[in-house]
Amino acid sequence: MSNAIDISNIKHKFGKKKVLDGFNLEIPKGEAIALLGANGSGKTTLIQMMTGLLKPDAGEIKLFGENPLDCSNGFIPGISFVSEKRGIFPWMTVGGTLKFARNITPDWDCAEEKKLLSHLKLRHDQKTRHLSRGEHGKLVLLMALASKPKLLIMDEPTEGLDPLVKRTFMKQLIDLMLNEGRTVFYSTHEMQEAERLARKVAILVDGKVKVYEDMHKLKCKHRKIQAVFEQDTTLPIIPGSCNIRRWDEKVYMDVRDWNEKTDEIIQSSGFENIEILPADLEDVFCMYAGEEE
Repeated sequence: MSNAIDISNIKHKFGKKKVLDGFNLEIPKGEAIALLGANGSGKTTLIQMMTGLLKPDAGEIKLFGENPLDCSNGFIPGISFVSEKRGIFPWMTVGGTLKFARNITPDWDCAEEKKLLSHLKLRHDQKTRHLSRGEHGKLVLLMALASKPKLLIMDEPTEGLDPLVKRTFMKQLIDLMLNEGRTVFYSTHEMQEAERLARKVAILVDGKVKVYEDMHKLKCKHRKIQAVFEQDTTLPIIPGSCNIRRWDEKVYMDVRDWNEKTDEIIQSSGFENIEILPADLEDVFCMYAGEEE
């Protein structure tokens, strides 16, 4: 069975700056993947390539076996794209915008449109130029979903949305798509949102996928440590440790690839008052993308 997304050795520069440098990722059908990265790390650049808006310097992207660059205007049937920056004609109403989208979208589902319109509390007679940032985001999301895509690609999809829509509607949306065997790929720097919505996480660092893992397994492999160690004494080497901070006798560190052996080493290395704490997704992200010197 082919993957929903195959990304092979993508490289791209803007001037002398390397943005993507050997990016590889395979995503099977029916998954919800969050691509995490710092601002300017290349998340939006990658999504522009996935939607056929930008040609990579090297490498190849295939969505359900098709290269978006080989399709007319980068459009592959069954794939929808949501971006905060996606344009909407300002002279139209919400209803007019939906009618326009309906006429150019072969698989548009009118029943789905009606349901989403009610759920997102948008009115047909609203002028799009008078929509708030959050309402604009809702309309873009509605247009992407009304065609019931087999792959939904989103770039920072919840920017401007109110907390209730973020917390409830987006979760319901993704669960529904996954239950129907459809695929969701989205970029975000909102860690709490990704932790709530995604099944798997890819962390983008220095133009490459640094980590690609199931959400639950990823968090289980990482810990935060607080302990006491004799002041002005060299710390023992703890495998996988990073972001080590010392204040007097207090020691704080993060640990990657946590296992029973790591626990044994810490317990037998002279530390006292040891606290071993679980790591959330933001902690894990900082262990790779924000490691302190």
